[in-house]
Amino acid sequence: ELGHWPIEFWSNPQINPLTANLTGVPPLFVVSSTGDYYEDDARALAQLACQSSGDVETYVAEGLWHCFLEYSDGACRENGSEPLLEGLEAYGRWQSFVERTAAKYKKS
Repeated sequence: ELGHWPIEFWSNPQINPLTANLTGVPPLFVVSSTGDYYEDDARALAQLACQSSGDVETYVAEGLWHCFLEYSDGACRENGSEPLLEGLEAYGRWQSFVERTAAKYKKS
């Protein structure tokens, strides 16, 4: 799937933040899962942003797939009966991050 893109595409910092200088990046909330194909990239992005003195928070869910947040309303359960708790947790942490960040920047 990804192989049809030339290597120059993936080394372009405007496309791939893992190759970018992240100095001055705005606050960043990174969500991933241990079952996500891109988990290593999510961790690397958070680390790069931290090394660039960025304000970074992460949430890593255990064993879930790439777009698990999309199923937080219960759509992934049999008959859609129960919400995906890790998705709800991620959304709650994201909301808290946004609220704290907005409050911090509102003061300055």
